[in-house]
Amino acid sequence: MIATQFTCPLCGHGFDPAAHLACQTCPLHAGCHLVCCPACGHTTVDQGQSRIVRWISAFLDRLSAPQPDERRASQPLEGAHVPACSLADVPLNRRVRVLDLSALLNAQREQLHGYGLVPGGVLRVTQHAPVTVVQIEHTELAIETEVARAVRVHEVL
Repeated sequence: MIATQFTCPLCGHGFDPAAHLACQTCPLHAGCHLVCCPACGHTTVDQGQSRIVRWISAFLDRLSAPQPDERRASQPLEGAHVPACSLADVPLNRRVRVLDLSALLNAQREQLHGYGLVPGGVLRVTQHAPVTVVQIEHTELAIETEVARAVRVHEVL
């Protein structure tokens, strides 16, 4: 069996999910696509193994990509919005849509994904000092200033 390295999105611990003894003794192990972190116990879906996660990701990618004739209609009017900027530059109490997390390290990106901060997601900035605090649905998340500078967002009108 090929050893694959998985990083827990909650604690950042790297491990091989196939070597986890608790999973090997589980009777549902053969068809299970969940990964349990041996360090913190957090359970998450292995996105590479789950067909439904791959299908939903592909579906959302198709939804978010503008069609050729929609590109012109989807352009907002001048002065009607704040152009794409970093999360650290968003004024307080503004709702923004996450555009890009590619400037972050893979481990940082996975950790933010675990909290719901994903491209296409909508959040509200509630604080900037001493760190940037955002609200994602019913969750408040404190993000270091350097990480917030690397997250590209666009204001939602």
